[in-house]
Amino acid sequence: MNTTRRVMKHRPGVAMLIVLMIGLLAFVAVTGLLGYLVPRQRSVSGEAISDRSLALADGFIDQLLANVNAQGELTKSAVGSDTAEDVVIRSLLANLNGGNPSTDTLATIRANVRTYVLDTSMSTYYRVDGGVFTKGILTSGTLTPLGNGSVVTLPSFDSSFATDNRWYQMDTNCDYDYSEDKNDIWGLRVTAFNISKPELRRTVQADAGRGEITAEPNWYRRVVGPNGEKSFCEYAGIYNNSASYGQYEVINGPIRSNGTINMGGWALDRVYAFGSVTDGSGDTGRFGPLKWKLSNSQIGKYVFPGYPAAVWANGALALWGTKPFTRDVVGDTGIQDKCSAAYYVNGDATVVFSNPGGVGKVTINGVLMNMPPDGLIYVEGNAWVGGTVHGRVTLGCRGTINIADDVVYSIPPRVNSGDSMPALPDALGLVAGQQVFIPKSTYDTHHTLTVDAAIFSVTGGRQIDPSVGTHNENTTPHYEAFWNGSEALNDASKTPLTGSGSSTRGYELQHTNLDWNLKDYGAPPMFPGTGTSAIPGEVSWVLLKTPGDSAILTQLNGVTPIALGTSDPAYDPAFAKYYYVVSGTTYYTAGSSGTMYAKYSPDQTALSRYRVSWKEQIATPVRQP
Repeated sequence: MNTTRRVMKHRPGVAMLIVLMIGLLAFVAVTGLLGYLVPRQRSVSGEAISDRSLALADGFIDQLLANVNAQGELTKSAVGSDTAEDVVIRSLLANLNGGNPSTDTLATIRANVRTYVLDTSMSTYYRVDGGVFTKGILTSGTLTPLGNGSVVTLPSFDSSFATDNRWYQMDTNCDYDYSEDKNDIWGLRVTAFNISKPELRRTVQADAGRGEITAEPNWYRRVVGPNGEKSFCEYAGIYNNSASYGQYEVINGPIRSNGTINMGGWALDRVYAFGSVTDGSGDTGRFGPLKWKLSNSQIGKYVFPGYPAAVWANGALALWGTKPFTRDVVGDTGIQDKCSAAYYVNGDATVVFSNPGGVGKVTINGVLMNMPPDGLIYVEGNAWVGGTVHGRVTLGCRGTINIADDVVYSIPPRVNSGDSMPALPDALGLVAGQQVFIPKSTYDTHHTLTVDAAIFSVTGGRQIDPSVGTHNENTTPHYEAFWNGSEALNDASKTPLTGSGSSTRGYELQHTNLDWNLKDYGAPPMFPGTGTSAIPGEVSWVLLKTPGDSAILTQLNGVTPIALGTSDPAYDPAFAKYYYVVSGTTYYTAGSSGTMYAKYSPDQTALSRYRVSWKEQIATPVRQP
C-alpha cells in the first residue's frame, strides 16, 4: 500500500488524468441522458397537443349537438323533402354551416365549413368571420366571442398567433339526412389543431339520431275557460265557397274552405276543405314546410278533405245583432249597436289610424280622436281605411271597406309562431257587410301593398278594382301584396288578382300570413267567429304527461276509444278524433280506432332530442389543406 502511494505521489499527472477521465465519462453520460430526454420531451409535448386537439374536436361535437337540438320544431322525424333544393333543410344547415338559405343551393350549404378558435391564454372561444386560410390554416380574420366580450381581429390582436402555441382552430361541418322509413340523422364533423402545429390535426365525426317519438298515442283533456267557449277564425284564409291559389302565392298559416281548395301555390301549414283539395292545374301546388306533393305518403299530416263547414252567419250577427237595419243601443248585440255615438257614422267615412308619440289615434272624416275606449267603430255606408294602428280596434261597415293606403301595426304582426308575443299586441278587425276593395287609386300608388288586419266579409270577398289595367306578370318589379292577419271571405272568386296567362290585373305576388297574436292573445273586439276553433285560453288541449297523470294514463292503457263525429264541437284532427271516458271525465286522442296503449313516461320530452348514436376518429380533415 505504501509503495503504491509513493508511486502516485511521484506521478501527479496520472492522478489528474484519471480525474479528468472520470469527469469526461460523467459528462458523456449526462449529455447522453439529456440527448435522450430532449427528443422524448418533444414527443410528449406533441402528444399533449394532439390529445388536446382530440379532446376539443370531441367536445365540439357536443356543442354542435346542442345547437341542433336548439333548432326545435323544424327537426321532427316526419320532416322530409321531395326536392333537393328544400328551403327548410337549407335553413337548418345554414344555421350551423353558414350561408344564405334564400340564395345558396343546398349543395353549397352542405359543403360550407364554419371555423372557431380557442384562445388558451384566456380560455375564450371565438367564431371566425371573414377568415382567410392558407392550406386550411387560419391566417387572418375577425373573431366574435361566443358569449360576452369584444370582437377582435387576427393577426393584429396577436401578431405571433401562428407560432405561440396559444391558439387552437376548430373547423366544423354538419349535414342532415332524412328518409321516410327511418328517423332523421344529423352528421357532425369537427377538426381541431393547434395553429402553431397544424400537422397534428385530429378529426372526429358522429351521427346523432333519436328514439321513436310516437310509439304511444297522446291523450288530452279539453279545458274550457271561465268565460265559456268562444270561437274565432284561426286561419290565414277561410272561405265560404271554393278557393283557388296561384302558383306564386305563399300561405303561412292554416287555410280552410267550405268548398274545395285548389292549391297552385305553397301552403306551409294545414289545409282543411269541406270538399276536395287539388294541387293546381300544372301540378304546382305544394304542402307543408317541405313542399310535399299530394302524392306524398304523409300528406295526411297537412291536408284534410271532407272537413266540417264553418259557420258564416256569425259575421252578420257580429255586425248587426238581431236587428240588421236599425241602431238599437239597448238590448241588441251588434257592433252597430254597441259602439259609442262618437265613433258611429251614419254615412260614408274615411278612417285613418295614426300613432303620434306612441299614442294610438284615429281620424274619422277629418276629426282626430283617441282610439275608441271599447275598441269599436261603425260606418253605415262605405269606409276608406289606412294608416298605422296602435291599439285594438274593430271597424264594422254595412257596405264596402276600401283599402286607401297601407294598413300597418305599430307593433308588427307575429307572422312566425315561434316569435315571442307582445304584452299587448295591436289588432285591427275589418268586418265588411259587403266586401273589402282595393281601388284603382290605391293600386296605382301602391305597387307593394301591406294590410295588417283580421278581415271578415259577410257577403263579398276581397277584390281588385276591375278598372285597373293589366300588365305582364313576368315583368319586374312585380306587383306584390302582404296580407298579415286573417281572412274570412265569403266569396273567394273576388280576389286581388285576375287575368289569364301572363296578362294580369292586380298583385301576382301575394304573401298571406296568419298573425299568431290573433290565435294566442285573441281576436279584435267583437270580431266574429266562424265556429271553427276556440280562442286559446277559453278552450285548450292539455296533454297528459306529468307524474300526476300516470293514474289516468294507466286506465287509458289498452282501451278501444270511440270515434268522434266530425260535427262534434270537440272534434279536432290534431288532438281529438277519438275519446274515452274515465270516472266521468272525457279524454281525447288523435290516434286510431284500434286498441290504444298509454303510459306515463318521464322521458317523453327527452325522446325528442337528438343523441350521438355513433362516433369515430377519421383522418380526413373538415377543411382540406
